[in-house]
Amino acid sequence: EVAQSFSDHRIRYIRNERNLGNIGNYNRGISLTKGDYIWLISADDYLQMDYVLDRYVQVMKSHPKVGYVFSPVIALEDSQQTGIMLNYAPFPSDVILKGHKFLTRLLQGCCVAAPAAIVRRECYEKVSMFPGNMPYAGDWYLWCTFAFYYDVAYIAEPMIIRRLHDRNMTKFYEGEGRRTHMANMLAVPWQMK
Repeated sequence: EVAQSFSDHRIRYIRNERNLGNIGNYNRGISLTKGDYIWLISADDYLQMDYVLDRYVQVMKSHPKVGYVFSPVIALEDSQQTGIMLNYAPFPSDVILKGHKFLTRLLQGCCVAAPAAIVRRECYEKVSMFPGNMPYAGDWYLWCTFAFYYDVAYIAEPMIIRRLHDRNMTKFYEGEGRRTHMANMLAVPWQMK
């Protein structure tokens, strides 16, 4: 009802006829976009600073070989910020990395939080969409795949708040869905090889 109430012509309300799951929904949403940049940020995550989008886009405009830009995230648990999630803060300062160099870092483990990255539309059009068989690590797969073809930018300022709670998909895949979690964690480096 809230989404349908917006009268801004840039906002389109779309309801799927059936539940597509997270990966199917991402791919459908991406296919419906019209802009040059795509940012998948969940309803339970939000921007720490009001200039985040501008900062990301300025990096993309200044560096046309960069396929995506990301930054560290701050964890939010029980309405309290608990600090920077260190596994998503791989570098001490801003940096533009050659894709292949960043790929070697990515293969040590995913250091890009999905809500903290903005991607050029052409990455999805020319390289890959989310793989349907990787509901847990589809984003990690994409960061790696994009790095084969594009450079990567990192902004060291933590600008995204990632809400952690019992209903996060990560919690599910690390609990009940741990078989899928483990299969996906093994599949990404194997497919990159």
